[in-house]
Amino acid sequence: MSVLSLSQHRNRGLIKALEAFLELAKEGHITGGCGVVKFGPNDHRAYAFGDYADSPEQALSATFELESALRSDLESCRRSK
Repeated sequence: MSVLSLSQHRNRGLIKALEAFLELAKEGHITGGCGVVKFGPNDHRAYAFGDYADSPEQALSATFELESALRSDLESCRRSK
């Protein structure tokens, strides 16, 4: 298996998610986005694009909603152990 194939296999879920986002963007359903990308163990970068890049207040609001959802999921995982 080539290095590219290994990389694609390892990141299959991420690739599928990005393809889904790309399709939604092509159809005009996504006008902006924000989030965090992990490049390595201690290398994280925040980003905003589209409408969120034009309106940092909306991006900040969206990140608070994401934080709340992630904390809820984390608590659910902890309770289920």
